[in-house]
Parts: sequence; structure tokens; C-alpha cells
Amino acid sequence: LLLPLATLLCLWFVHTVPRLGGTQRLPTRELQPTSSSRIFIVTGRLLWFSCLAFTAFVFFELWRPIQAPKREKLLINHYDELVAIGDKIADSRFEEEWLSATEGHPIASEYAEVLSNLTETLLEAKALLNRPMVATTYESKGPFGEAFTELRNLSRAFTARGKLNAQRGEFDEAAEWFLASIHLGFATRRAGFRMDLLFGCYFSSIGQPPLIRHKEKLSARTAISTARALMDLLDRCEPYSVFEERDQYFAMAKRGWHTRLTTVLNSWLDISNNIGDAEWKSKQENIILRLLATELALHAFRLQEARSPGSIDELVPQYLLKYPVNPFAPEVNDLRIGVKEDGTPFVYSVGPDGIDGKTQRAEAPNSDDDDIWLKRAYRNYFPAVP
Repeated sequence: LLLPLATLLCLWFVHTVPRLGGTQRLPTRELQPTSSSRIFIVTGRLLWFSCLAFTAFVFFELWRPIQAPKREKLLINHYDELVAIGDKIADSRFEEEWLSATEGHPIASEYAEVLSNLTETLLEAKALLNRPMVATTYESKGPFGEAFTELRNLSRAFTARGKLNAQRGEFDEAAEWFLASIHLGFATRRAGFRMDLLFGCYFSSIGQPPLIRHKEKLSARTAISTARALMDLLDRCEPYSVFEERDQYFAMAKRGWHTRLTTVLNSWLDISNNIGDAEWKSKQENIILRLLATELALHAFRLQEARSPGSIDELVPQYLLKYPVNPFAPEVNDLRIGVKEDGTPFVYSVGPDGIDGKTQRAEAPNSDDDDIWLKRAYRNYFPAVP
């Protein structure tokens, strides 16, 4: 923070010290400058002008008006009401064991009873996710992620309710609850800050594993509706740059000029302030859900047409309303269909290098090519999620 002041002090010192002797003349003897002294003089002048230019740049950036209004409306998805429902779930003997229940370890009857009693509460939360948003401002609301525990409880409850339906063989109903968990992750980050984006990715990841696990058991109608809902969530999600700008504007409005100076220096020195690697996690989630949506559309196509499509083009627009784009390589704009060793088709995408590795297997997450498919993406990006 003292860098501009220190620079000004150095400039004053350079100009003032030679004049401290007033008009008194030094002993005279004409000296011819040597080549080394010329280099020293030129270097000193270059440093002087560099300090002057840097100081001018910093003060210009500090005094330049902020590009966005300090007081801007934010649209949120009934955040406080969702948090209150999460509190209610925490008071109803909700335990993490629900989330760890697997096909071989069914949800115990006592938990099933509690989940059944929570059905009305969870339906209320689902309705809130689809209602019009409400507005707030930068000054009146900081990052929304302060209620992390309550919203995590709600996402886990959605997922546990879906697992209970899957345990009973009601896979279409289960998919709706898994989708609600993913929807919650997107709704609670909407118009929020980078911390909200990071938490939203986590809430969304809770409902993804069981939906991936049971995707082949869904009816064609549910698979199509779920695929379209996932693509709609992704299309309405704000890009990372918007979250980053919103963070900066809020910090400048709340914390004053020193935050503005830090932002200016970070931008000038190309220093990223990517909280918790939020940008990378957002891209990871994006490609997983796009692959999942396309796999669901592929499953519906095979059920209705009794064959596998030759390319992704056959899925648009009947099964997918638009072509899914790979966020790691948007310029390639190409998802493709491969074939497993047992002849089952699967969807894959070229990786960040933009080169098709001619992937033919979905069971080799450690192969050398850069292609991305659902199993590899899921293992690499969410290894700790049950």
C-alpha cells in the first residue's frame, strides 16, 4: 500500500539532494565523462522515468471511475427461505449416513420414515427453486455462502430422498430429487460471488453421483426432460468472469481505496485471485453435466429408436434442444460417440488440446489421450464425493 508514497519520496529525494548546497559552487575542475559514467547516467534517468510512469499509472487507475455502479441489484433465489428449510431439516434427526447409503447398503427404515415425513418440506423447497427471484444490493448483502451447513443439509436431503425412491425401484421419481439437488447448487450461486460459486459447485456435486449411477434405468421421457433441464441450468449459469467482477466491485464499494489499489496491482502484474480454484471447478462441473445430459439423450434415443445414433447430430433437437459445447475446448464444439468393449455406446469429448484421441473405451480413465468422458471426468474431478 505504501508503494506509491515511497516512489514519490524517492523522486523528491533525487531532485532535492543536488540542490541542498544552494548556490555554492563546488571546486572546479573540468572532467570528461567516461563511457561507464554515461551508462550510469542513462540508466538512472531510465529508472527515474520508469518510477514516474508507474506512479502515474497507479494513480490514474485509482482515480478512474469504477466501470460498474457500486449499488447494483442482485437477483437471488429466495436464499433466506431455503436456508430456513435447511435449518428445519437439521432439526429432524438428519444424519450423514443417508448420503453414504449405497445399493448394497439400503437406507434404514428409521431414516426412511424421517425422509417420508420431510417430503412436504422438500417439495416446498423444490417449489422455491422455480419461483421468480428477489432483489438485493451489493451493500445490503455480501457473499451468500455464510449458510453453507444449512444448504448442504438441504442438498443431502434431496439426494437421500431420491436414493430412497431408487431403493424402491422408482427411478423416474428418484431422478427428480437428484435434479433438485443439482438445481439447488445453481440457484444458490445465481448473482452471487466467487465463494457462492464454489459452494454451489459442491451442492450440485452431491446429487450428481446417484444420477450418473441410475441414468440407464430411467424411462425415455424422464431421460429427455432431465437432459433438457441440465442443459437449461448450464445455459442460465453466469460465466466465471461475472462472479469475479462482482467480487471486485463489492470489495471496492465496501473496503475503500486500498482494495482498489490491490485490484489494480493484481491486474497489472497478472496475479489471479481465484478463490478456491472456483473457475476450474466451474469448468469441471460444466463438462460433467454436459456429458451427463448427452448420455441421457443417448439413452432415450436407444429406447425409442432401438438403435444407437451415428453422431450427436441425431440427438438435436428432439432429445437435446441445442448442441452441447465443451467448456475446455469451445472452439472445437464437438462431442462424439464412442463404443465400449461390450458394444455399448458412450459420449466423449476432445480434451483441452482439441485433438481427438479416437477414444473407444470408457473404462480407461488413465489412458494417455486427452479426451474426456463421464467416468474419467467424474473420477478426476470429484474423487471424494460418495
